[in-house]
Amino acid sequence: MTKGLFWAGWALFFTATQVHGSDANTTQVFPRPDGSLTRYVHVIPLFPEDRDGYQGLKITPDQRYPMPISTRWTCGGCHDYDQISKGFHFSYADPNADPGRLAQPWIYADPQLAVQVPISYRPWPGTYRPEQIGMDQYEFLTTFGRHLPGGGPGQTYVNDPCLVRQALVSGKLEVNCMACHSADPGPNMGGPFGYADQALEGNLRWAITASLPFARVKGSVHYITGNYNPFDPNGPVIKDPNQTPPIVWYNPPAFDDANFVLMDLTKDIGPQRCYYCHSNVLVGQSAGDRLVTNRDVHILRGLLCTSCHANSIDHQMVRGFEGQFRDPNHLWAAGLTCQGCHLGTGTGQMPTAKGPYPTHKGIPAFHLEKLSCAACHSGPLPRSEAGFVKTSRAHALGTTYAQDSPMALPHIIYPVYARQQDGKIAPCKLIWPAFWGQLDRQGRVAPLGLDVVGPMIKRVIKRSMVPADNSWPAVSEQMITRILQIIAKEASLVAEPVYIAGGRMYRLAEDGTLVWQQHPAAGPVMWFAAHDVRPARTALGSNGCADCHSNDSPFFFGKVPIDGPVAYPEGRFLTMAQLQDIDINRIKVLNRSFVFRSTLKAAILIGSLICGMLVIAFCLRGAASVSQALSRLAEKSDNEDRLKE
Repeated sequence: MTKGLFWAGWALFFTATQVHGSDANTTQVFPRPDGSLTRYVHVIPLFPEDRDGYQGLKITPDQRYPMPISTRWTCGGCHDYDQISKGFHFSYADPNADPGRLAQPWIYADPQLAVQVPISYRPWPGTYRPEQIGMDQYEFLTTFGRHLPGGGPGQTYVNDPCLVRQALVSGKLEVNCMACHSADPGPNMGGPFGYADQALEGNLRWAITASLPFARVKGSVHYITGNYNPFDPNGPVIKDPNQTPPIVWYNPPAFDDANFVLMDLTKDIGPQRCYYCHSNVLVGQSAGDRLVTNRDVHILRGLLCTSCHANSIDHQMVRGFEGQFRDPNHLWAAGLTCQGCHLGTGTGQMPTAKGPYPTHKGIPAFHLEKLSCAACHSGPLPRSEAGFVKTSRAHALGTTYAQDSPMALPHIIYPVYARQQDGKIAPCKLIWPAFWGQLDRQGRVAPLGLDVVGPMIKRVIKRSMVPADNSWPAVSEQMITRILQIIAKEASLVAEPVYIAGGRMYRLAEDGTLVWQQHPAAGPVMWFAAHDVRPARTALGSNGCADCHSNDSPFFFGKVPIDGPVAYPEGRFLTMAQLQDIDINRIKVLNRSFVFRSTLKAAILIGSLICGMLVIAFCLRGAASVSQALSRLAEKSDNEDRLKE
């Protein structure tokens, strides 16, 4: 009885402190950290969002139609939700946020439309905003929400006047704190009826709840009736039990007598949480090889992803590249780059252990100026021909609808060694864009909305032409000509229709024939790939200079396929050296010098020994001459002394 009154009073106090308005987000209910290093035990009440966007009534398992939880009102009572939502993972649609260095964009791919277009809300080079391909914020969320951590358009799309009804039904996709901070082994992110499935169905308000191990969500917003209201306490009218709106079940044993729930949360985020969004699978790699290569040396040594990719409460993640942060609040981040940790060039304000100091014996110092650390230490070793890689965010890995086919679009080429904006060569992932676009009078290309031109394209590229592995259909130049003619006639464009694919821009000449030319929009989009990190014994160059400086070395001469739906019998490739902006002939001349390098070293050593022996012989001969001269002087001096006597 006493315990029940205590928890009831505590719950009343908690509820009383949750007031409507923005001030509720920063109300501190729990005591501030007192210095203990133990993990805080989160025994907390759960709160939904009400119809006005404020905190609703506390969730209890005995409610007939309980609402899904809201992280803003459940977690925001202790943590600054608004500040967190401005973090790197959640601010990707904020025009005022620093976009930072290009990372993997979202890639919209449709084999029947013969497109794979990199899209991003961040103003990254080579990418396009989702609305440019006819995708509004809600469609973006239902397409890529499976691997979105919430926030961003998940909270702002509700302000679109065209999506008012959809916003009422689907709700917000709030910041998913549990996606990273859950220490429970049972979060359902990609499994059946889990987070990914809810996002695909448009059940945005319910997605986080569906990932909790003590909750289950069934139904879809696609089955709603015209008068459906998710906030109706009497629940929806269910005509078909197999087609219900979203309904939540909470497991009663998870709640204590005060209807509080133990949330197993931690700030020490393990790799398994990160792997959900950041996994890579090399196409053609065996499972055994994957076990060996997909292990980062830092993780094998016991470090966590957050040991390097740290953040404070603002959730501005350290991405690890030089110069990411220049403001005084993040100077400590310089100590978490490769150089900052291993070479000690950081400010050292964060109390992290320094990594082993690399001596780089035998490596000329200018290599460190021309190569990134990742060029030798990250990812798979370069191959004679770069292959394809599947990633979580591009191929829905870890979900129930993952792309199982090894050649399913999008086609991401990896590893590619190319020159970065900072002038250094680094390993990259690469994609060749393919989309139907329009060329304006200034020579700029922008994609056309697929909602407009999609039906036109499907008249020519039939579904039956798409391979079973969801790879590229065989698109001929005659088909491109026909599609461009249809678009020019029916799309009411003020610009010229074009098709970008395989590094080329196709357009119609004045006589109606198809011509192609080079264009920056058709160039590859590349982003830095820093993992998995390999130790020195398996680094590029560990077998000697010939790892790179030989005329069959993939580092310079490896082929990078030019990928696209237009087939060419001879195939089309670039070399790594071309992407590095290096004169291939100069490299060949330099490499020839390495053929005789060992012989030259032996000759130099022998010559040095001979020279040394000659110097020693000369010194000995000189010493003998000096000794003889001194003897003669001494003898002469003795003779003179005798004459005087």
